[in-house]
Amino acid sequence: MRFSSVCGAVAVALVAGAAVAEGADTVVATVEGRAITLGDIVAVRAELPQQFQMLPDEALYDGIRQQLIDQTLLARAAEADGVADDPTVARLLAMQRLNLLAEMQMRRVMAEALTEETLRAAYEERFVNAPPPQEVRASHILVDSEEKAADLLAQIEAGADFADLAVEHGTDGTRFQGGDLGFFTRDMMVAEFADAAYAAEVGATIGPVETQFGWHLIRVTDRRERPVPPFEEVENQLAQELSSAVLQETMGALRDGKTVEIAEDRPGIASLRDDSLVAFP
Repeated sequence: MRFSSVCGAVAVALVAGAAVAEGADTVVATVEGRAITLGDIVAVRAELPQQFQMLPDEALYDGIRQQLIDQTLLARAAEADGVADDPTVARLLAMQRLNLLAEMQMRRVMAEALTEETLRAAYEERFVNAPPPQEVRASHILVDSEEKAADLLAQIEAGADFADLAVEHGTDGTRFQGGDLGFFTRDMMVAEFADAAYAAEVGATIGPVETQFGWHLIRVTDRRERPVPPFEEVENQLAQELSSAVLQETMGALRDGKTVEIAEDRPGIASLRDDSLVAFP
């Protein structure tokens, strides 16, 4: 390989390496000696509403950078004018610090607790190793009176088609599917409906059954054990459930042995909605 070719390859590699090496501390602007970094831009971008996330990268980058420049100029002016010493501003700054530190600590705790390993262990316990719940598939016709339901039941027993009657007389959205409710577990339905459906044989039409929604005729069309869902399908659900448990456990441990004094008579509650207490300027 010729020397010039080697130099060219090295130059390309150095340029590529520089691009890869850009990180949160990469300076994108300075304002009176105060650096604005790539990390600042990314932090602002991450909190933007979705419609702004759809902007082209160049427009998003330039817009956020200009915003940070303007904010830095305003903040410097505020510092020069002693705004940070105002009691209201100091209180707001302290509250923002409190909120941010609490959020970051909880994120750290959740990241350590909700690993793929713990989520998969919960998946095994909850879905793979546990006895599968029984599901029933049923159709129904919902009407507003017992007499109407009894009349429809007589028509069905005389040979009328259940689905056709559901389309014609049903009063809820399932009428457009011939009354089909799909598969459900007992806890997904109100107690009266679930008890009746789970007690019926496949193929049987039962009713009228009264619930808070009206009067039902119910036809059970199938039974099965609920299939085990793929891990990816329930991963978010498991994370939400585990995060609630982690939150309770974490706060319980933090409260243990700590001194927390709460005023019993809610001092100042009469001024709870008095915004003038924190107005600025």
